[in-house]
Amino acid sequence: VVRCLLEAGAAKDRADQHGHTPLFIAAGKGYLDVVNCLVAAEADLHQADRIGQSPLFIAADVGHLHVVRHLLAARSQLEQSSADGTPPLTAAARRGQLSVVRYLLEKRADANATDMSGKTPLFYADDCAVAKSF
Repeated sequence: VVRCLLEAGAAKDRADQHGHTPLFIAAGKGYLDVVNCLVAAEADLHQADRIGQSPLFIAADVGHLHVVRHLLAARSQLEQSSADGTPPLTAAARRGQLSVVRYLLEKRADANATDMSGKTPLFYADDCAVAKSF
């Protein structure tokens, strides 16, 4: 269905009232096939919602490692922070998304990046297993 709509000229980067694009929604729900179609159609990987969250950010935040891998392979920006200065690594750490944290660190995400409050991902790591990965 997505491919059919894209071929018919559907606006791939149009956002809803929250600033969510089709790519953002697919990334947040873990719909890799839809993410693949939208990336192939050259959807904007970096278009953020109203609070500055990118598709990579939301995928990291909710723990969709398969989507995070694909977005980074498509050249999504590893350190693109939300409006409050939170990078994807911090989002994953504060939610205890260990597999995503490990992968982002493997891709050289900055483990010492701070948000607007000056906190690093380690401040938010509330799970001992996540804290050990730092």
